[in-house]
Amino acid sequence: MCEPPLKADHAATEVPPDRHRPLSRNYDGSWRRTPGRLVGLALVRFYQIVFSPFVGGHCRHIPTCSEYAYEAVARHGLLRGGFMSARRVARCGPFGTAGLDPVPTDGADETK
Repeated sequence: MCEPPLKADHAATEVPPDRHRPLSRNYDGSWRRTPGRLVGLALVRFYQIVFSPFVGGHCRHIPTCSEYAYEAVARHGLLRGGFMSARRVARCGPFGTAGLDPVPTDGADETK
């Protein structure tokens, strides 16, 4: 008298057609698709998929450093976003900061 397992309702988990899929776990805003941004975002995603499972899980900030880098490059471009990401990684050491550290919206460092 065993019944077959229930199948998940895929309609509840699908993204509506008028809504795009999130760009990252913490950023779903719009951004200009330029070659520099696309290259930078591809590098961050490559890190998240390949290296983060071996190294990750130890970030002291919210969002994680790789999520911060993804959002910074998407919002501010490869150069400014890359610089902001490098500064964030430098702050993430054992003697650095911790806690909530969102990407500044205007490019200025608001986390002092």
